Amino acid sequence: MTVNQEYIDHYLRIGKVYPSILALKLFLGHNPNFSFKTHDLRGKKILDIGFGDGRDLALFCELGMDVYGTEVDPDVVKHTASKFESYGLSVSLQSGVNRETGFEDGLFDIIYASASIYYLLDENHRIHETYGHCANILKTDGYFVGSVSCADNHTTADAIKLDSNRLILEDSFYQFRKGQYYHVYNSQEELKNDLEAAGFKTIAITNYDVDWFGTRETLFLFVAKKN
Repeated sequence: MTVNQEYIDHYLRIGKVYPSILALKLFLGHNPNFSFKTHDLRGKKILDIGFGDGRDLALFCELGMDVYGTEVDPDVVKHTASKFESYGLSVSLQSGVNRETGFEDGLFDIIYASASIYYLLDENHRIHETYGHCANILKTDGYFVGSVSCADNHTTADAIKLDSNRLILEDSFYQFRKGQYYHVYNSQEELKNDLEAAGFKTIAITNYDVDWFGTRETLFLFVAKKN
């Protein structure tokens, strides 16, 4: 997988980090239908796939979890690991991609994939391969949680359409993901079918649709358990 230098430079510039709204709502929120707030998370192994600047890793540490992470570029891994060492927080970070993280089967209690699981390595990569890998490295009854992009998300503007689900990004907004292969969903049912096919059950999916003063984010948020 070729990573744009702009992508690498973006994450190497970031110093301080703050938790994402998804992590805060999933792990601290009092949501009627699902929240980890009611779970005993201490000592649980969590993997953050595509941790980027590490914004959610510190929250997971504070919750007492055994924290792991993967990111595609080794320099980003080193940069983020150095930050967390300076914070005095213990995290296990390594280079890897969402389809092949490098971790052993049945290791994790939770896999967390915010804004990362829908990136494809190339035109031949299909998202069911990624879901299958995530199922393999989860423990039985482990949780797979995260977000996927809807077809009308602002990041898809001007993208090249390969089929109804796969795009090549133009990325006129962020300007560091141009040429990236990207999987989008047109309905909750499509996502549910893909997760079930990979061996997940007890699937909860909800819509996220926010207009940030002209920048519209449309996502499906999901929680699924491994059979």
